[in-house]
Amino acid sequence: VENQPEPGVPFFVDGRPVQLRGKIDRIDHNPATGQWAIFDYKTSDTGNSPERTHRKSRTKEWVDLQLPLYRFLLPGVTDEDGAPVVPEEAWEDVILGYILLPRELREVGASFADWTEDELEEARQTAERVVRELRANPFHYDPETRSYRDDPFDPLLGRLELPRAKEVDEEVGA
Repeated sequence: VENQPEPGVPFFVDGRPVQLRGKIDRIDHNPATGQWAIFDYKTSDTGNSPERTHRKSRTKEWVDLQLPLYRFLLPGVTDEDGAPVVPEEAWEDVILGYILLPRELREVGASFADWTEDELEEARQTAERVVRELRANPFHYDPETRSYRDDPFDPLLGRLELPRAKEVDEEVGA
């Protein structure tokens, strides 16, 4: 329960590592079948499935990589002796899913992702593309920028509508 490999696990892109970090909420093992599962607890009003959360419905484009990337954290999830909790031979067969905790109690339960290996490979390639884009440093931060349209960091810094509201207030004299 709640395992966070520190300082992370190397995720190699073009032969260079980037530290992949995250906290896995729960790992289960069924000794009767040998199956391993990684779960993320999700509290919400509705309880969306992993498919709905991670991919656009029409295009199937990956928009969230949390569950697929959990598989890459497995080497860092170790017991007291330093051995992987999930045996290496099971890493590619681990099933991924949510434990949904929605407002409606009768809807509480597991929701598994049914992604194929090809789809999970697409998720890995998407993660690699994101790392490449970040390494290319397409962001040029200018702290003097006042328009959210001009500064790619504004959403991260909470500067979307607030500067515009401040400008309106100044114009009105409030």
